[in-house]
Amino acid sequence: MGRRTLVVLVAAAAAASGSRPGDERRPSTPCADSAAVVFKGKRRDRTCDWVRGDARRCEFRAAPGAAPLAEACPAACGRCDAAGDGAAGDGAAATAGDGADDGADDGADDGAAAGPFRAADVRVAARQQVYRVGDVVLRKGKRWKQDRRTILSDPTYERSILRAYLRDMARDPEWRLLKRLCRSAFPAPFPHEDHVSVHLRAGDRNAFATANVTRCVDGHLRGGADRTVYVVAVLHFGENDKTGKYFSTPAQIRDGRALVLETIGALRDRGYAVELQSNRSVDYDLCSLERSKHVCLSKGGLDHVVQRLRKLDAG
Repeated sequence: MGRRTLVVLVAAAAAASGSRPGDERRPSTPCADSAAVVFKGKRRDRTCDWVRGDARRCEFRAAPGAAPLAEACPAACGRCDAAGDGAAGDGAAATAGDGADDGADDGADDGAAAGPFRAADVRVAARQQVYRVGDVVLRKGKRWKQDRRTILSDPTYERSILRAYLRDMARDPEWRLLKRLCRSAFPAPFPHEDHVSVHLRAGDRNAFATANVTRCVDGHLRGGADRTVYVVAVLHFGENDKTGKYFSTPAQIRDGRALVLETIGALRDRGYAVELQSNRSVDYDLCSLERSKHVCLSKGGLDHVVQRLRKLDAG
């Protein structure tokens, strides 16, 4: 049989990173993952203020001079981007707006890395209030009208696929336009374009089960010569200030990462070689899934959009 590769896509943003041992204090900087955190029952805006740290942990304060809130840091703010080790550039993009992790991206960090993997390798996409492909395209939820207006007007989304889609569509939805925009935004072949892609939707809702993933993968790859699995990953949190739902919590982040790693482990146990692709671009994930030869999808809004785009080819 021909070469067949599995790509597991788990959209994700903001991998954990700590400070250098021995650094006692660093300047305050906005938290890369989230502008706020729920701490002792209250949602508090904050900036990261380095107190001390090592490769696994940072402590930060809600405000200069306040008591450090170390216990809230690892999950609520996966990284404090004042480390001076190259993280600051990524953090600056993340704090530009909640769409900074979601819109069109140049693909510079879309490559896959070989395992084994840690929980910190699964990136966390908090503050996903606006750039939610499923809700915006399918007109779902309580925010889609407001979010459409924001995407059309906020400079954060100027180069995004959804900005172009909402600006140019003649009917609603217009699937062929969205498909053309994907092909235009990413004209070069995706690494996994001729293979199998599996999307794992995790975060505020874990919309997949490990057993279903392995069963789907086995169905596509049984008897194939290539046993490679590409995992691109997202812990997505759609923080909805209208309903007060979908805010990230340390437990949800821990459990979501554990489920992703459990699924990766199950695939490796079945003899698949797994590589992890974790990028900041929902546009990249949408378009690569749309173009993949075979897919195993979760039950999220992005997956529904992918299904509709793929039906255009099938028809």
